[in-house]
Amino acid sequence: MDFLPAGTEKGDFRFPAEQTGCGAPDLSSPGRMRRNSMANGEIKFEVNINNLYREESMTDLEVGAIRCLIPVKQDGTDDDSRETVFFGHSQLMSPQGMIPLQARLEASSLAEAVEKFPEAMKASMELMIENVRQRQAQQQQDRQAGDSGIIFPGR
Repeated sequence: MDFLPAGTEKGDFRFPAEQTGCGAPDLSSPGRMRRNSMANGEIKFEVNINNLYREESMTDLEVGAIRCLIPVKQDGTDDDSRETVFFGHSQLMSPQGMIPLQARLEASSLAEAVEKFPEAMKASMELMIENVRQRQAQQQQDRQAGDSGIIFPGR
C-alpha cells in the first residue's frame, strides 16, 4: 500500500510546509525528493556532493524539535550561497500509539522557526486528520461496494 499524498506519483514526492513527510527532500530544487537511480537491477546510492547539508537539532524536551539543515560545501564549510532549511517535528499520543508530525518551517533564522513552529504543527495535524478522514471514507465506500478484499464465510 502506498502512503503518498493525493496527486503524487512515486518518485515525485512533494513536501510543502503543511505536509507531513517521510524524509528530507532534495533541497537544491525545493519540493522534490531525488530518487536513487537503478541500473542493471542495482540501486545506486550516490550522494549529490553539490547538495550537502549539516543537520543540527534543537528541542525543548517537551513539545517538539526543530531540525536545522545548514548547507555546506564539499569540504564541510558553510555554503552561504544557499539558505538554511528548518523542519519542525512533534508527536501526538493516540490510543494506537504515537503519531509523528513534521512540517517545513519557512524561516530564515532559528528564532523565526520557533515562532512559526506552533502554526506549522497545527497545519500538519489538520492535514493528517483530513487524510485519515479521506481514507476512512474511501474504506467505507469500498465496504459498501463489497470490495474490501476480505472473504466472509457464507457470502
